[in-house]
Amino acid sequence: MSSRSSSPRVILVCGFRRHGKDTYFEFLKGDVGAPQFTEYFSNGRARADIFGHRQLQYRETSFAASLKQHVAEKLQTTAKFIDTNKNFPLLEHHRLAYGKFMFVQPEHSTLPTYRDTLIDCAAGIRNTTPYHFAQEVFKDIERHSKHVTVVTDWRYHDEYEYACERVGDDGVLTVRVVNPLASVPPLEIASEHNLDDFHTDIIAQPK
Repeated sequence: MSSRSSSPRVILVCGFRRHGKDTYFEFLKGDVGAPQFTEYFSNGRARADIFGHRQLQYRETSFAASLKQHVAEKLQTTAKFIDTNKNFPLLEHHRLAYGKFMFVQPEHSTLPTYRDTLIDCAAGIRNTTPYHFAQEVFKDIERHSKHVTVVTDWRYHDEYEYACERVGDDGVLTVRVVNPLASVPPLEIASEHNLDDFHTDIIAQPK
C-alpha cells in the first residue's frame, strides 16, 4: 500500500476466530483498562506515521452485521441471540427453519451451530452477489464519515478491493490479529483462510 498523507478512514481487521479481533478494537479506543497489544508495523513505519498525532474517534462495525439480521429473520429470532449463542448447536425449531432457507446444504459431522448457519448462509449470498456485505457496510460507514470505522471481521480479498475503490488506498489500513495461544481453524473453512497470503500494514498480538 502507498504511504499515507492522512489518517485512515477504514481499518480492516482480519485474524482467525477467537484470536482477538474485537478486543483489538477496544485497544484502539484506548479506554482505561483496555486490553493491550504489541503492534508490528510494515515498512518500518511508526504508529504516528499511520494514525497521526491527533486523537481519533473510532467506531466498530462488521461485514456480518447485515448477515446476522438476515439469518435472524429467517430463524425468527434476534441477531443478538445468534451472536450470543453462535458456538452452540441450533435449537430444534431453528434447525427446521434452517433446512428450509439454506442456499446450500452443508454436511456437518455434528449438529450445526449458529456460527455454521452464518458461514453457510454467507457463502450462498456471496456466490450470487460477491460484494453484498461490503456494500451494506459502506452504507453505514458513509453515515459516520467523521469517525474512523473499524471493521472487525474482514475475511476476503475482494472486501479490501471494494474498500479501496470506495475510499482510496490511503483511506484503508489493514491489520492482522495473531494470538499464538489460540487455535487455528481447519483449512477447509475458506472464510478463515482466504487472507492467509495477504500482507497487512500491521500485525497485532495480544500481550
